[in-house]
Amino acid sequence: MALSYRSIAKQYGYDESTIRQSWAKKGMPDPKSSTELEVRQWIVTNILNPLRDTDTQEQIQRERLRKLTAEAEQAEISVRQCMDELIEITVVQNELSAFLKRIRDHLRTIPNKTYLELFEQEKAIDIKRVLQSRIDEVLNECGRFNYEPPQEENNKEDEYTEDKEDN
Repeated sequence: MALSYRSIAKQYGYDESTIRQSWAKKGMPDPKSSTELEVRQWIVTNILNPLRDTDTQEQIQRERLRKLTAEAEQAEISVRQCMDELIEITVVQNELSAFLKRIRDHLRTIPNKTYLELFEQEKAIDIKRVLQSRIDEVLNECGRFNYEPPQEENNKEDEYTEDKEDN
C-alpha cells in the first residue's frame, strides 16, 4: 500500500491537515517521494518518542510557564509604551516614509535648480563638482530630521501653557 498523508493520519489518529502542515514543517519526508521506512522512522523519532518521554504534568507546567512569561512580557511592553520608552511600529513607519519622501522630493529638485549652472561648466570634473555640492546641500537640508511627538500632544501642551498664562 502506498503511503499518503491521509493513510498516515488514519493510522496515527491525527487530522490530515495536521500531518500536511505541522509535521511537514517540522521536516517530515514527503510520503510520495520517500520510502515508507524513512517516513515511519521520522514519525517515531520526532512525534512518538517526545510524547513517550514527556510527563503530561511537566508539559502542562512548561506551557503555563510559557504563557506566564508571554503575559509578563506583554505587560512590560504596555508599561514601556505608557512611559513613552517604546514607539509603535506604525508611527516609525509613517515618520520614515515621510522622511524618505522628503529626501526623494528634494533630490528631484536638483536638476531644475542647477541646470543653468551645469551648462556654464566647461569640463566634466566641474559638472561633477557642482552636482556633488548640490546633492550634499540637499542631503544636509534633509538630514536635519528630528522625531517630534504627534501634533495632538503638542497642541495639548500649548493649550495647557496658554491656560496657565491666562490665570
